[in-house]
Amino acid sequence: MARKTTERYVRYYTFGSTAAKLDRRERKAALPEYKTPQKRKPIAVDPIALVGSAVAVLLAVLMLVGLAQVAHTSAQVRKLETQVMTLELEQEQLRQKYENGYDLEEVRVAAESMGMIPAEDAIHVRVEMPAETIQIETLSWWDSVMLTLRRFFA
Repeated sequence: MARKTTERYVRYYTFGSTAAKLDRRERKAALPEYKTPQKRKPIAVDPIALVGSAVAVLLAVLMLVGLAQVAHTSAQVRKLETQVMTLELEQEQLRQKYENGYDLEEVRVAAESMGMIPAEDAIHVRVEMPAETIQIETLSWWDSVMLTLRRFFA
């Protein structure tokens, strides 16, 4: 290996003049100091607050869906109420037409001529069933549970 020399050459060079350096120092002193921004600390998110926020958003969505359903149902109720009012008016008109269309005295005379009798003169028979003939079937606990499930999922 070759031996390195210990001689070093230093360059002496000055940029500009000394007055310019002083001028630069004065301008630098006149400028406001730039402060480096401090590093921001990361924000810690509480998991309970995050879950609570998610639940709040979910409940808000469910509430909006419920409001939409209520609005739809109330519109249907109003529609059905107007339909009921129309049917009641039609029923009243048909009843009046029926009552005015027939003479009840003529109908009574025609019925008596065919052999009908008044309801007061008819013979009424009342038949009572003795309690011993009625059998009530009792279900076991399991059968009642199965019947309830069948009705629930039917």
